Amino acid sequence: VFICLDNVTNKYVIKKKLTDKDIRSGLGKRELNALKQLNHENINRFVDGYVDKERMTGSIYLEYCDQGTLYDLIKAHARSHSSLPEGFLIRVLDGVVAGIRYMHKGPSGQSNRQWNTLVHRDLKPANIFLKASQNPYPRAVIGDFGCCASDSDLRSGRATETVERQDPRFAPPEAPRYYRSSDIFQIGMIIVCMARLENEVSRSTRVEHGRPLGWGYSAEINHVVQKCILPDPEQRIRTSELVPVLD
Repeated sequence: VFICLDNVTNKYVIKKKLTDKDIRSGLGKRELNALKQLNHENINRFVDGYVDKERMTGSIYLEYCDQGTLYDLIKAHARSHSSLPEGFLIRVLDGVVAGIRYMHKGPSGQSNRQWNTLVHRDLKPANIFLKASQNPYPRAVIGDFGCCASDSDLRSGRATETVERQDPRFAPPEAPRYYRSSDIFQIGMIIVCMARLENEVSRSTRVEHGRPLGWGYSAEINHVVQKCILPDPEQRIRTSELVPVLD
């Protein structure tokens, strides 16, 4: 991954060079197709890209997020032993949920047969970018769609009903199978990481009931996150239910 200057807009962009494995397996093409479909402020904006299977080359160009990643921020706060404010946890939760709701249901936020539903399948702090905004807290931007799968990918055989690759530290209990609610589980784990200032969360956290974020955060946000990380994917809170919960 490189930072480049776009000669047309004179703005910095990220260049992600696809590996031979990405190109050969079709994962690179899948990622490219997903990014072309998506247009949302909480999703890493696609600028340009290509895959040339004959020459085994390919690159994807994306918007540059000037505040780094959530992984970097958690690491910095862990070093200084300074907790992240609840307002920022809510800001990230709201932003990531908005992006995932768009991926799952389209611009309307309602189920739409015309929409090609996408499931991210690899949400974790390292894949959440931060971008400066008018808000006191930066905007959360979902990135890295290398594990993403869409309905059309499944119908065409480009993707299977199990995850080909995924960070095991953030894999939901149902892995390698996945559902839309698998993304919800990983969103919850991201907020747990923020609260605990850990980029790797122990399995004991997953089964802890009541306050997965600890006593430093309100009962309300603890309750919401607890409903995100329930072991049974059918029981997890839905993106539509998450909208008003913390308003």
